[in-house]
Amino acid sequence: MASESSETARYWAPGCPAGKHDDPDYLSEHFDPYSTELTRGRYLRVAGALRSRCPVAHSDAQEAGFYSVSGYAEIESIHLDPRSYSSFPVTIPPFGNTRPMLPIEADPPLHRGYRQPLLESFSRSAQRTKSVDYRAMVTECIDGFVDAGRCDLATDLCIPLTVRALMEMLGVPADDQAKLEDIATRMVRRKTTDPAKAAVELMSYFVELIELRRREPADDVVSRLCAADIAGVPITDSEILDYCMLLVPAGFETTASSMGYTFLILAERPDLQQRLREEPDRIPAAIEEFLRYATPVRGLSRTVMAETELGGTALRRGDRIHMNWIAANHDPAVFTDPAEIDIERRPNRHLGFGLGSHLCLGIHMAREEMRVAFEEVLARLHDIRIPDPDAVVEEPGTTWGITSLPVTFTPASGAA
Repeated sequence: MASESSETARYWAPGCPAGKHDDPDYLSEHFDPYSTELTRGRYLRVAGALRSRCPVAHSDAQEAGFYSVSGYAEIESIHLDPRSYSSFPVTIPPFGNTRPMLPIEADPPLHRGYRQPLLESFSRSAQRTKSVDYRAMVTECIDGFVDAGRCDLATDLCIPLTVRALMEMLGVPADDQAKLEDIATRMVRRKTTDPAKAAVELMSYFVELIELRRREPADDVVSRLCAADIAGVPITDSEILDYCMLLVPAGFETTASSMGYTFLILAERPDLQQRLREEPDRIPAAIEEFLRYATPVRGLSRTVMAETELGGTALRRGDRIHMNWIAANHDPAVFTDPAEIDIERRPNRHLGFGLGSHLCLGIHMAREEMRVAFEEVLARLHDIRIPDPDAVVEEPGTTWGITSLPVTFTPASGAA
C-alpha cells in the first residue's frame, strides 16, 4: 500500500485516519457501516482491522445495536443457512415495513416461489439480448458530453444509463424516469432526512402504474407480474408493489454505484485504463475485481432465529447481524494480496452480489450494463483524470455511492 502522503493526493485513500476514533478497540464496539468518516476507501482498512481482531463483534451503533460479521467463512455460513438466519429485515436499521419485502426479505420456502416470476426477465440470455439497447443508451450519454473533454461520470452516465435501463424494463414512461430516480435515491441514501417520505412517494407512483398495467398490459416486468401466479395463486397488487419497491433502488442505484467506484479506480489508475483499452477482452474480469475491491453494497443484514454460535460468539434469537461483505472480500484467507487490484485474479469468489439463494437477482443485468459502459468509455475517452479529488462526492447508505465524479479526458479520434 502506498504511503499516506501519496494516497491523500488522490481521492481513494484507505490509509487516511477514519476520524478521531481510528483505533480497532473503539471501532469494534461502535462500528457504524454508514459513517461518513469511512469514505475515500477508509472503510476497507477499518473493516479489515475488525476482521483481524474479531470476525464477529458487537456494535452499539444504529439503534439497538448489532453484530458485525466480517470474516468470509462466517458470512458464507450465514448465507448458506437461511433457516437459522432470516432475511427479514434485510437492512440495519430496518426500512420500517411490518412484513417482508418480496422477494429479498422472504425466507424458504416462500423465497423461491416469489423469485421465480422474475427469473426469465433477468436471466443471462435475456440480458445478453439487451446489450444492443444498453450500448445505444451509453452512446447517447457519451455523445452529450464527449466534445467538452470533461463530464461528471456519475450524473452524466452512470445514473442516467442505469435508471433508463431499469425503468424501461419495469414499463415506467420516459417522462417519469427522472422523478423516480430522485425518489429512489432519497429513499436508499442515509443522507436524506426523511427516507420514509421518499418511500411513500415511490409507493404511490407504483400503485398507479400497477393499476394501469392491469387495464393495459404491455411488454414489461410489471405487466408480467400482473399476469403471474405462485403455485396457482395470482400475485396480488400489494405483492407486485413489493417487487417494485425493491427493484427500483436495487436495480439502478446499486449498478450506478458500482460503475461509479470502478470509474473512480480507473481514473486514478492510468495504467489499468491503458491496459484495458489494449485488451478489452479483460474488461469482464476487471469489473469483477473492482467489485471485490470496492464492494459498493457493503453488506446486508440477517436476524438470528434460534440460539446458535458463530465464530466463537454466542448468538440469541432476535439478534441482528450485519454481513460486512467488503471485509470478507479482503479476507486474506480467501484472497491473495487482497489490498492489490489484480484483474487476472482467479478464482474471484467475491461477495459483491451476495451468495446462495439470495444471490442478486440483477447480477446479469448489472454485468451487461457495466461491460458495455466500460467498452464504450475506454474506447471514446482517453486519459481520464480526476482534476480535483475534493470535488468527488461519496455518500454512505445501504449501498455506498459515488454521486459526483467530475473528470477530464481527451476524446478519441472520431469519438464525437
